[in-house]
Parts: sequence; C-alpha cells; structure tokens
Amino acid sequence: MSKTNKIVLAIVMIVILWLSYTALIVVPRERIAAKSQSERLEIYTKTLMEAKAKEEYSNCRTSAYTVYSIDWEAQCKLLRKSEECTLNVYEGSKTIEERYNNELKQCLSIYKAR
Repeated sequence: MSKTNKIVLAIVMIVILWLSYTALIVVPRERIAAKSQSERLEIYTKTLMEAKAKEEYSNCRTSAYTVYSIDWEAQCKLLRKSEECTLNVYEGSKTIEERYNNELKQCLSIYKAR
C-alpha cells in the first residue's frame, strides 16, 4: 500500500468516525435536550395556566362577596337599620344569600371548566 493510499484511508476513517460520533452521540443529545426543553415549557405553561385559573377563581369569589356585602348593606339602609344589621327571610336575606350562593357556584363552574 502506498503512502498516498494510507493517507486517504486515514482521512476516510477519520471522516467515518466523526460522522458516526455525530450520528450516535451528538444528534441524540440534541434531541433529548430539545425534548426536555419542550417538556419543561409544557409544564411551565400548564402551571402558569393553573395559577391564572386559581387567581381568576379567587377574584370571582371576592367579587361575589363584595356584591353580597353591598346588597346586604343596601337592604339594611332600605329598612333604615344599621349597616351591619341582621336580616330575616322576610327582609330579603334569603334572596341575597341565594344570589351569593349562585355567584359562588358560577365561579366554581368557570374554574372547573379550565
């Protein structure tokens, strides 16, 4: 075998080894990294959406309670009672309570739908 043939053979072997290394080691690592990154992104997105849904649920409950309190105080004022009065069924407490409970149910149904 001539010296030129040995050099060409050595170069061919190096190229084959480099291509094998790239195909068997480098590319799979990149695919794993990309998969891991997409999985992390998916988990992050899911966590963010859950946090947003919980925040919206909390805001909805707060809003429902605010409306409930305003309605209660308005009814007390209408009956010329103190703002933190007690109301009985005949004075509108049942209606105010029902409305509040319906609002809470709506909040829960919206939260579960997400």
